[in-house]
Amino acid sequence: MEEEEKIHIIAYGNPLRQDDGVGWRAAQHLREFFQDDPVEVIFRQQLTQDLALAVSNSYHVIFIDSEFGNTPGTITHRKLVPARHLSSTITHHLTPAELLALTGILCGQVPRADLVTITGAAFDVNEFLSPPVEAALPALFKLIEGIVNPLPNKSI
Repeated sequence: MEEEEKIHIIAYGNPLRQDDGVGWRAAQHLREFFQDDPVEVIFRQQLTQDLALAVSNSYHVIFIDSEFGNTPGTITHRKLVPARHLSSTITHHLTPAELLALTGILCGQVPRADLVTITGAAFDVNEFLSPPVEAALPALFKLIEGIVNPLPNKSI
């Protein structure tokens, strides 16, 4: 595939803050799983404006993160559109929608985008995921596989 036909998976979070590290764990697994596919897996502790070039060179980008919520281990899949406004803190970190908006401003194009999150149970200083988030990882990987390869061809 050509560069503009590449899929980027951008997983982010802090691997030293328990469930906030789910992006790091996902990136490790998905990087190996998709090694023979036109998929580039990127891990960052936070989203920053330098990712706009990678995003603009994608035809599809998938963001993976943790979130706060009521039922730990719940996986949520959302289609993303660029933010209508950029916050004044874009020099420090961005939301996925703000990164899409910035990509459109700087590069003139925005790829199709999805956000996949897992509701966390614990965000204390620790390198291990909570049991509900750990248990949800296989379902997360299966969902990402289905987004990247809608026709079944291999199994995570």
